[in-house]
Amino acid sequence: MESYQSLVARASVNAAKAHPALADASVRVEEDPDGLVLHAVYTMTDTADPVAVMALVEERLIPDMENLLDASFVQRHVRFAVEATPDALRADRHSGSQPALVTA
Repeated sequence: MESYQSLVARASVNAAKAHPALADASVRVEEDPDGLVLHAVYTMTDTADPVAVMALVEERLIPDMENLLDASFVQRHVRFAVEATPDALRADRHSGSQPALVTA
């Protein structure tokens, strides 16, 4: 049976993907002896405003999870990435480097 933390994490992924500035998300909530730990990667579209996306995550998505879980995260491991554009993928293919996925 799926844990409540997993259900909340999955709901948060669905909420993130519903936002037009986010192309993808990966969210995991773990229990630690000190409390709940958040592990998340949010992938922005190539046209998204990074500051607005970070605000969305920090001011809406994470607090919504904490409200549903009735607990604050004792640790947050959050990364942001930018979706690779077709032009960047083409340039990477010609340069011999790996496909682009920029993280902050």
